[in-house]
Amino acid sequence: EEATGNGQTGMSQIGFQLQQTKLFKGFSETLLAELAAITEEKTYKQSEVVYREGEKYQHWLGILESGSISVSISNGAASEQSSDSSSRGLIGTIEVGGLFGELAALGIRE
Repeated sequence: EEATGNGQTGMSQIGFQLQQTKLFKGFSETLLAELAAITEEKTYKQSEVVYREGEKYQHWLGILESGSISVSISNGAASEQSSDSSSRGLIGTIEVGGLFGELAALGIRE
């Protein structure tokens, strides 16, 4: 079994992070390990747009490890960007451990 910095055995750090979210809480370690195996880590600069609502390629799920993401509306479409911006169209903020992109990733919304 693999020992990790999260105090768990047999589960990767990514699997542990997934398990801490409301969406994946209660999933088996086996399933979390499978999900972790297909994950990819990305880093965004402050104020960089993570994605815009309706983008065809946006079928992935994000878990925020650090910082915050501002969810805003610009030109009638929602977008999420990594920053603490004071955008006039701000409709919400995602904090550390929060999920984003889950509706599109699960096929609930394009």
